[in-house]
Amino acid sequence: MITPIRIAVAVVLITLGTSRAAEGEYTATIVRVGDTFGNLETDLDAARLGLSPGSGFTLICKDQTIGATWGTWYTDVPEGEWLGLTNEDGNVQIAINGGNADTGSGCTTGDVLTIRTVGSP
Repeated sequence: MITPIRIAVAVVLITLGTSRAAEGEYTATIVRVGDTFGNLETDLDAARLGLSPGSGFTLICKDQTIGATWGTWYTDVPEGEWLGLTNEDGNVQIAINGGNADTGSGCTTGDVLTIRTVGSP
């Protein structure tokens, strides 16, 4: 006689650092704020976004939702406009051309932000 064996399997997924919450939505932690211009340096690998220069995206930090453009240099957008760049570590940097991103957003080191690449302005 064959005795059935029951095996219980539990799967636990743990996400450390940045994650992808939904299609086209990414979360990141601000790891550093630049001294001079207040650029927000994140721990999110910029390549994961799949954005090309000129692509729009939405940045959400605290209670603010900000429209921004992906670029390769600050002057890719008009002065005073928000943009995202790839920093020297290959991660996402959020900046304002000619402005101060930490003052403009109210976000600082340790804050979590969301980047939406689908349905962005």
